[in-house]
Amino acid sequence: MKTKFNIRFILPALVAILLLAAAFIAPSKPVFYIIGDSTTRNSNRPQCGWGEVVGELFDTIKINISNQAMAGRSTRTFISEGRWDKVMSTIKPGDHTHTNIDGSRINAASVVEGLRMLKDCHLKDYLLTK
Repeated sequence: MKTKFNIRFILPALVAILLLAAAFIAPSKPVFYIIGDSTTRNSNRPQCGWGEVVGELFDTIKINISNQAMAGRSTRTFISEGRWDKVMSTIKPGDHTHTNIDGSRINAASVVEGLRMLKDCHLKDYLLTK
């Protein structure tokens, strides 16, 4: 009989503790994955790719920025080196990707302005206001 009393007490207490703990777990933010070449990430300083600075234009309280670009990569090498698989293994519903390989005339400002003009792109909801 003592065992039944303990179970009746412990089970509701455990459920209450789990529900309380779940209330403090922050929901995961969407991720903006940037995929590209040296125009997006360039380690030859003082140069840099637009993907290295575009995060400053987003509200990172609402979205994470993940620059997966690598200088000198083509679409073929990005895939063959497993870089695309790395993105695909972590992407979840609500995340966004932007692919920019061989886009030498692209910069962070033009990407952001392009996002602002897209009516159906929810990524613009995460941009900081001017």
